[in-house]
Amino acid sequence: MASLYGWLFFGEMPTRLYLCQILARTNVYIDGFNFYYGAIRGTPYKWLNLEDYFRRLLQADQIQTIYYFTAIVTGSTQENQKTYLKALESLSSVIVVLG
Repeated sequence: MASLYGWLFFGEMPTRLYLCQILARTNVYIDGFNFYYGAIRGTPYKWLNLEDYFRRLLQADQIQTIYYFTAIVTGSTQENQKTYLKALESLSSVIVVLG
């Protein structure tokens, strides 16, 4: 134990230092209705690529999974929503959760 203690605290310094950036592993959780009514509705930006958006927004993080929670709407926009959800599901890190 004494030799290990001496090596850890008083031994020679390594000749090379390797620096690396440690990225925070991050999961993103989105309430689809709040997101739509709070940020998207009334704008021309309806087809947001969530994977690209959060990779740009959280550049210092390693995005693991993006969870998009929503329910299917009724009415004339239902087909548009289903098409968008299908597009989201095609992204590798997005999981659509219907409730």
